[in-house]
Amino acid sequence: MRSYRESQTYLQLLSESTGGLFQRDNNDMAGQIQTAMEDAGGYYLLDWYPGTDAFKRKPGAEPPYHDLEVRVLRKGLTVRSRQGFFAVPGTGEPERTLTAAEQTRDALFSPFRSGGLDVQLTPSVVYDSGGAATVESLLRIRPKGVEFRQEAGGCRTASLELLTAAVALDAGPEGKEKIAGDHVSVTVCGDTARDVMLDGLVAVMRNAVKPGHYQVRAAVRNYAPESGTPQTIAIGSAAQTVEVADLRKEEVAIGGLALWTGDHAVPQPIEGTNYRMVEAGDPAVRQFRPNDSMNFTFRLLRDPARPSVPIEAQVKLMRGESEIYASPPRAVKPSEPITGSYKLDAAAVPGAYVFGVIATVGGRQVAQWLDFEVVN
Repeated sequence: MRSYRESQTYLQLLSESTGGLFQRDNNDMAGQIQTAMEDAGGYYLLDWYPGTDAFKRKPGAEPPYHDLEVRVLRKGLTVRSRQGFFAVPGTGEPERTLTAAEQTRDALFSPFRSGGLDVQLTPSVVYDSGGAATVESLLRIRPKGVEFRQEAGGCRTASLELLTAAVALDAGPEGKEKIAGDHVSVTVCGDTARDVMLDGLVAVMRNAVKPGHYQVRAAVRNYAPESGTPQTIAIGSAAQTVEVADLRKEEVAIGGLALWTGDHAVPQPIEGTNYRMVEAGDPAVRQFRPNDSMNFTFRLLRDPARPSVPIEAQVKLMRGESEIYASPPRAVKPSEPITGSYKLDAAAVPGAYVFGVIATVGGRQVAQWLDFEVVN
């Protein structure tokens, strides 16, 4: 018992000294994974040079250790950060210039979001009739930073490389990411060109996955194809987490959750392509205004070989920890698309919200949440 306590103490010390989060004495593995994923969902990267004097040491002496402290001006906040560093100078080896493919892959798997292009990622899990799952990702690519080349007739063309990867969070060291990639040449003319230059576009990517927890990552590279070696203009990336249920083991799974506004259905890519224009109330944007009618759709799926059990579902709207709305639970049939609408209050406060679907089967609940924003 003593050795166990000591091992936990060392792990906690290591975690706290590097700005990490330590969870102990808890058998709720799923809850701990969720907490860890939420904790890693946002952080700041600070770059600082301590000066050459920090690396000075006497011959034969150990590298000096320097304490670090990060403070914030806003009261009531607690900062977790690295508490210090050993002053070991680098090797001085020059950095190798990355190829175009390496640049995109580096952005895809970097823990930090690339900011050259503004990319918004909306992943959803879609199940087929046999229970096989696919992560369908909507990539909203804002126009800022994208170079549209002038073509004849007032048309514009942009060359983009798209990569998405579903990285298993619970597969162990042998787990492999599943990467999907594509190169697209977007040519738009007339009013469509004007709209794309103003609102950007939406690309659709798909990754086949097995049951488990995943971090879905996306990277977009804008490049100039005229030269012998395509030159990178800008790169952007984004990441979200999803859970893929095993229908052979789980009572029910929630798939295809989408939010949009307007009278039209969920928009589809232009025929023969995997991209489309951004439309008003687009599910890839997830921005709404006070008094908007927010449409939603989802499906509940279960293994048809399982005995038939009543399923109830309800939707909820949350802002922080405050519940804004909860529909009465109602009986639903699996596999049938469920659609509805919720009218936002005229006095809805701008900011971040989440929309949730909660399914209840035999006393057990399954939930899926999707964030959105209310703007003026």
